[in-house]
Amino acid sequence: MQVCYQNEYALMEFDENSSILMLTWNKFVKGDGFKNTLMKFYDLTVEKKVQSWCFDSRKQRMIAPDDQQWTIDEMVRRGYAGNVIKTAVIMPESLFMELTVDKISTGVLEQRDETSSNMRQFQDRDPALAWLRSDATT
Repeated sequence: MQVCYQNEYALMEFDENSSILMLTWNKFVKGDGFKNTLMKFYDLTVEKKVQSWCFDSRKQRMIAPDDQQWTIDEMVRRGYAGNVIKTAVIMPESLFMELTVDKISTGVLEQRDETSSNMRQFQDRDPALAWLRSDATT
């Protein structure tokens, strides 16, 4: 993985061989810090023609409710609701974060009028990346 962007909130790495863009959150962030970081992530997705996403949320802990809705709206606006990007989320041990990921996933799926997704939750980085590199979607 090659580092392609870093700020005080997150680290973004790209695996050119597997076309995986990974966002590792360093701490909880909300509002403009959250939005600007994700905007950069989305920009890199287009620039590098990314096929898969990996979000490491273990240090993020949660996403503020306003930021959850913004994330759904921005994914729809940028066309990610219509495109299937294989996504792995490395979860903290937090029921709140599980509910947040489910809410965002459901919101995006509703925009696509679908009931399933190419998203899976993990507890560790290695299994998440192995799944993204595989041909399996479930």
